[in-house]
Amino acid sequence: MKIFQFEYKDEASLRDELNVVREACRDKSGACALLHVFAETPDRKRIERVGEIIAEELPKAQYVGCSTNGSIGRGVHTRSDISIECTVFESDTTKFETLQYPISEETASEVSGMLVREVQSRPWVKGVELLIVIRGMSLSTFCRNLQHLPSDVAVFGGGAFNQDINNTTACVFSKNGGYSEYGVTFVLYGGSDFHLSTHFVTGWKALGRELKVTRVHRNILYELDGLPAYETYRRYLNIKNDEHFFVNTVEFPFLYREHGIEILRDPVMSNPDGSIVMTSDIQERDKLRLAYLSSVREVARTMASFRPEAIAIFSCAGRRAFWGDKAVDKELQPFELVAPTFGFFTSGEFHRTGIHVIQHNVTMVIAAMREGLPKIDDKPSRIFEDTEKSGEVSLVQRLSTFIDAATEDLNEANRERSPCSCLTLTISRRSMTSSGM
Repeated sequence: MKIFQFEYKDEASLRDELNVVREACRDKSGACALLHVFAETPDRKRIERVGEIIAEELPKAQYVGCSTNGSIGRGVHTRSDISIECTVFESDTTKFETLQYPISEETASEVSGMLVREVQSRPWVKGVELLIVIRGMSLSTFCRNLQHLPSDVAVFGGGAFNQDINNTTACVFSKNGGYSEYGVTFVLYGGSDFHLSTHFVTGWKALGRELKVTRVHRNILYELDGLPAYETYRRYLNIKNDEHFFVNTVEFPFLYREHGIEILRDPVMSNPDGSIVMTSDIQERDKLRLAYLSSVREVARTMASFRPEAIAIFSCAGRRAFWGDKAVDKELQPFELVAPTFGFFTSGEFHRTGIHVIQHNVTMVIAAMREGLPKIDDKPSRIFEDTEKSGEVSLVQRLSTFIDAATEDLNEANRERSPCSCLTLTISRRSMTSSGM
């Protein structure tokens, strides 16, 4: 496969770029080309015009896309209003198709059922990419139904977003489905020469003690350890229950285990009664811990052995917020050392682990693709630099390590004195802020 990446500046330059793509296609109409279009704002007029130009220059090419919190290309945040990636498949056995449906919480189960039937009727499918407008929906049933997909079919993708994380307006679009503010777009990939390897990366480290969910209804978390859920953020991080709650907590998601893997959940908003609206359902008796971001470089090293020709990255907007625009590229660049990267910052990430499709938060989902057998790399081994945010985060990590060790030491001392003794350590938001967070 061949990868082309460019930014939309004006119509003339877009046509020039598409002409280069056309020359690389076996069929000059672009039947072997799939384009991803990522727009930082859901500007319908501009998005539809880009689609029109693609259809004029590459009549048989397919395109999909969505609005984003920022686009990823060549291992960096592109900082472009509209970014375009084009994959030209070189093997005549590689197949891909796009599907698009309107979706709401009421129809999500029906939509997932339709997808399962479509995939089951196409035995060549090896992977399904999804782009979806989440808009506060609970997608637990949607994800649960996707376990009925053939067991060897990978699922990966992300939620459409907006450049302004406080703005809920978002969209998905495709050549076949058009522009939709309440939709989901799927790309089906497969064929005998197409190979796919998917991973999810948290890179997050638990902070503090476990908190038991004692009252919850679907995605509304009411109580932790018998106290209003908001109290955790007030007590440990000194975050206020106001309109800035989402922005202030996006760097500190909850971490817990489900289906044998670690899952992150970001709060969307807090309510006056101290309950917290989460991005997906939580179960009573789950045990949650606060978390903060660490490193992803080990996953990039592991992925290198697959020898991909392209890597799609679906990274949560929370990770971008954590790193900041000046440093966010640090955790993207290790993957660019492996293969050309493209993707976007999302409102949620989706990945199939085993039979289960999980809606993640504050996570990075990676899909590595290639055609044919792994190509021998005659280049010298590359060294993956440490992607941990230097200075500020290293101080927080050391503080966290110290607190964890000190807590365990003191708890052990208390247990020796009295089995009923307990200890709680409080980490103030001020302490984290002074550390650079």
